[in-house]
Amino acid sequence: MELKGKRLLFLGGPIQVIKAVEQAKSMGVYTIVTDIKENALAKAYADESLSFSVLDVDGIVDWCRRNPVDGVLNFGVDPAQKPSILICEALGLPNFGTLEQVEYLSNKQAFKELCVKCGVDIIKSYTEEDLTDEFDEYPLLIKPAQNCGSRGGSVCRNKQEAERAIALAKEASLNGKVIIERCMQGYQDFSVEYYAVDGDIFLVRTQDRYLGSEAYKLNRQAVAGVSPSKHTEMYLKSVHPRVVEMLKSIGIENGVLTMQGFVDGNTVRFYDPSFRFPGSAYEKLLFRATGVNLMEYAVCFALGAPKKAAPAFEAAYTLNGKCSIMLLFTARPGTISKCFGMDEIKRMPEVVSAVLKEAAGNVITASGDVGQRIAEVGLLVDDDKAAIERAVLSVQEKLKVLDEHGENMLVCLADPRTFR
Repeated sequence: MELKGKRLLFLGGPIQVIKAVEQAKSMGVYTIVTDIKENALAKAYADESLSFSVLDVDGIVDWCRRNPVDGVLNFGVDPAQKPSILICEALGLPNFGTLEQVEYLSNKQAFKELCVKCGVDIIKSYTEEDLTDEFDEYPLLIKPAQNCGSRGGSVCRNKQEAERAIALAKEASLNGKVIIERCMQGYQDFSVEYYAVDGDIFLVRTQDRYLGSEAYKLNRQAVAGVSPSKHTEMYLKSVHPRVVEMLKSIGIENGVLTMQGFVDGNTVRFYDPSFRFPGSAYEKLLFRATGVNLMEYAVCFALGAPKKAAPAFEAAYTLNGKCSIMLLFTARPGTISKCFGMDEIKRMPEVVSAVLKEAAGNVITASGDVGQRIAEVGLLVDDDKAAIERAVLSVQEKLKVLDEHGENMLVCLADPRTFR
């Protein structure tokens, strides 16, 4: 099927959409991005931009009927998971998944219930009624049952903190419900990514996630992600088969699924799912290492020209002996005066992707979530401890973000000595 000249509408325009827009344009596809934010980053890369919110299903459907498109794609935008299905169903276009599947893989409570049913381990949970004056199993993590970007979550060490956290989480939750669970501080944060093609489910990533400092209230935000995980062998043997069966039990056919959890001995206790591409530039790193281009697969599927799984899918998670490192730079509150070093970083042979999200004059607030993320750098290096440390430290030395007083704003830099 010839894709040149086909029209593809992307739902949402944050940074993670840029790479998919670039991929589609490289295939000769006419790209359109809609986002209620006029300054959404991906808009500048598209052939055309719109100002519809991704939640405005009726408005988008009406526009598409008056301005026909050949496909609609949600690439890594949490709030667009359900709207994308509704829009595609209304227009008769291909879409990843069903509303039921998205509910299982976006609603944390529904996901936990599915895991229990399928024998996949989860973090111990509690109800609001459990938090009596006699309750003594703190610390707890209280978070929205449905949200993204770690927004609305709090670690609580007593009943008073828990009551405040419940109110905060309910306000941030898309469905008004909360999750209360054991706080897993001190355990390795871990994630996996699967890609499904015509019912075959392939593991394409295992990742160790390294979190920021509690002192900056960034202890739920990743500052680095390293793939393959140190725990890949354990995961393949003890967890992976059960996860695949769980995904097949809800009829997953095509698309990307990610799950986050904590390594606990010979298992992983999962806590957060999604049915969308992840927010980092891993797809570019995977392509460089293995030749598997998930962005191309997504564009082809959305435009009604699905591709069959390549043989390289079978061992994509190994990265052919390479190590993928995503460095996610966060900044403390303040006003940015100068940013420099990114051009030099982009020239490094190990760097596959490098994006600066903020610019001089922008104000960083103490949100404690992805709003404090200022830059992302993806590296692909030999899976060797010395090579990893050398590359990471070189990037960290080059990137400078200064406030109006000339003082450094970057905080919570990852320690590469802990990666391997």
